Amino acid sequence: LDDELIEAIQLGQRRPKGHLTPITIINQLGLVKVGRLITSRVMRIAVHPDLQGLGIGKRMLTLLEESVGAHVDYLSTSFGATDELIQFWQQAGYQSIRLGTMRDAASGCYSLLMVRQLANKSQTWIDDAQALFHEFLSASLSLVYPKLEPSLARSLLRQPIQHQTLHPTKRVLLQSYAQ
Repeated sequence: LDDELIEAIQLGQRRPKGHLTPITIINQLGLVKVGRLITSRVMRIAVHPDLQGLGIGKRMLTLLEESVGAHVDYLSTSFGATDELIQFWQQAGYQSIRLGTMRDAASGCYSLLMVRQLANKSQTWIDDAQALFHEFLSASLSLVYPKLEPSLARSLLRQPIQHQTLHPTKRVLLQSYAQ
């Protein structure tokens, strides 16, 4: 994404189709530099129920990483959060960075955005995004997510908050919203 489009996304003025992950990261998390990175989003992995748990889905993700790794900075996925899906994606090395605030009308699930940095790429922004996610979720459980299943909350909050002071990214978010 070019600088002008990134700024428009950050200010909530543009939402270009096909860019769910960078739009969310730029607009909701304030991590503007991520807009310059190249990403591929995994839309769906389907493995027959009789064959689940045999590593087929994880192997598909490994093959994807091998085929796009030289051209892509990170992979992402967004799905209706369930214990089983969160566990699958966490075991595949993906990290939670954003939980939707409304349940999907059809599935009854909150949408979860997860990312995975590819080998030999900097992960600093993912650590920042995950720290913001953990802090927001921890502070919002009773107000924003009062009916979030305890097992989902535990799955999403497995790692401790890494930033205890006002994180620089929060400053950017506050400045953006103040404008």
